[in-house]
Amino acid sequence: MIHSSRVYRYSPVHDNSSDSDCSESTPFVSHHSRGQLYQQPEDDEPVPKVSPGADLWTTFRTRLRYYVPVFRWLPHYSMDGFGHDFIAGLTVACLIIPQSLSYATALAHMDPIHGLYSAFIPGILYAILGTSRQLSVGPEALVSMLTAIAIGCIITLFVGLITFFLGFVRLGFLDSVLSRALLRGFITAVAVVIIIEQSITLLGLKQYADEAGIGEESSTAEKLVFITHNLGHIHVLTSLVSLSSITFLLCFSSIKKRFTKLSILQFVPEILLCVILYTVLTALFRWDKDGLAILGSMKSGESVVITKQYATKHNYSVSPNRELVAMGVANIFGGLFQAIPAFGSLARSKINDKAGARTQLAGLITALFVLLAIFFLLPYFYYLPKAVLAGIICVAALSLLSEAPHDLKFIWKIQAWSDLGLLLLTFMTTIMVSIEAGTLIAVALSFLLVIKTSTYPRITIMGRMPGDRGKFRPIKDYPGIAEHIDGVLIVKVEESLFFANTGQLKDRLHRLEVFGDMSVHPSEEARLNPVSHVIFDVEIVDAYHARGIKVYFVKLRDNKSRELIIKSGLWERAGGESHFFRRTADAMEFIERESVHLSDGESQV
Repeated sequence: MIHSSRVYRYSPVHDNSSDSDCSESTPFVSHHSRGQLYQQPEDDEPVPKVSPGADLWTTFRTRLRYYVPVFRWLPHYSMDGFGHDFIAGLTVACLIIPQSLSYATALAHMDPIHGLYSAFIPGILYAILGTSRQLSVGPEALVSMLTAIAIGCIITLFVGLITFFLGFVRLGFLDSVLSRALLRGFITAVAVVIIIEQSITLLGLKQYADEAGIGEESSTAEKLVFITHNLGHIHVLTSLVSLSSITFLLCFSSIKKRFTKLSILQFVPEILLCVILYTVLTALFRWDKDGLAILGSMKSGESVVITKQYATKHNYSVSPNRELVAMGVANIFGGLFQAIPAFGSLARSKINDKAGARTQLAGLITALFVLLAIFFLLPYFYYLPKAVLAGIICVAALSLLSEAPHDLKFIWKIQAWSDLGLLLLTFMTTIMVSIEAGTLIAVALSFLLVIKTSTYPRITIMGRMPGDRGKFRPIKDYPGIAEHIDGVLIVKVEESLFFANTGQLKDRLHRLEVFGDMSVHPSEEARLNPVSHVIFDVEIVDAYHARGIKVYFVKLRDNKSRELIIKSGLWERAGGESHFFRRTADAMEFIERESVHLSDGESQV
């Protein structure tokens, strides 16, 4: 039970609690490490007695701390870790503010203020409901593009409702369903789509695009053709500003990667520096009068794969279902306050982690700095060139392409041609049709692959190891060592059989009976002698009996399985007690004795 005088010590680096560990009555182990924020009870501390009437209140408080994590970490928060969270929150704020302006303007085609709302409202709500201590929540490139295609901020509300529903009904496991090849094809295509779309702004071709009817509904291929045909109309000043801003960001990022030992350099917000630099230059030289598009005045108004990565790094657990609920609530309220959809960002979360974020308070501090920007900094972004915002987006898109060469090289190396085909299919669909079509293809094919795998029973052919008559091993794992026994097929089904995967069982067994290996193409000639005996770890009988092949079963797991087999009639069909054995070796001894007996009988005749 819980007592108010009990003191806890908590360390984010060594917290091994799981989702099911939501009771503080379990004594924790004391850790003296970086990020120590809580006091823990001593092992010998007596557990106070609680009256039965307090059980309901105790349960409520325990559940509240589980489902609303802020009530778990904030009451025991220590100021020892505040400095780390504050620096991390400020560092991420310097990145998320210009990013939010860029995503809202260049991708969602909305007023820039809506991007800041997406960094503020969802950021606060995730800090209250989220389970990840390092995740940075705010607008993201892909979702911002989809928002532009949808009905403004209304999509944020629906995104929140759907996400909340997925978490509420505990569908957080679905993040493991999507194929990596399909995701890589989709993400790579999205990066290409972003770069091509932003190229219109980068080259100063927005006016010509409007005149040519090239808009949000146009495909990426149409935009690429338009850009190619209008290279002679590019705006020189806009192109120079775009190219120089992209070069500045890429060079600064490269310097950071090269001088990783300079910790101060790692926290320099190059995106914010870029925004400030070009805003000042545009205001001083009035490049807007020379045709450079600027942000202009802004009105004030109202407003599940990264969490696991940092939870593993810092040895604490996150709940995919509670993460979906937290994101859902954040976007529901964000939609009510005219925000665009917000989700976790890998890049910002990395910076948040490197800056020393210990708890969700770092995200709350980031949101508060965004709020200050909404109230006091908006007028200072008046001369911010839109080309710079487009350049920031392009640099973010290039980061999405960084893992594509590695994945393609790996797929080619292992000759995973089906994965390569899926990757290319998703990529081409997204590029040639639309992002929505690419999303649909990626999700639909991932689910079809899962269904196909679940209906494809894993079957292994066992062979006898030389020198040991009672030792059997998978032939595929011991090629040239484990031996086929002439006339006997020893089959091991390596998973439970159910209605979805039994349909292909007979066909696969027949191929194994003929070829002994599923990798052999059915067009090849038979490689094994006719089979007269089959030994199973599981059940299938009638088809073999009809062909005069005897069937034996080994390794029934428990009495319940045995009882089920008897009730189903399989026990009697298989031949009763004499056809069920504890070990494969026992079944082989029986078959060999029976074969010798038959041979003796035939010789006597």
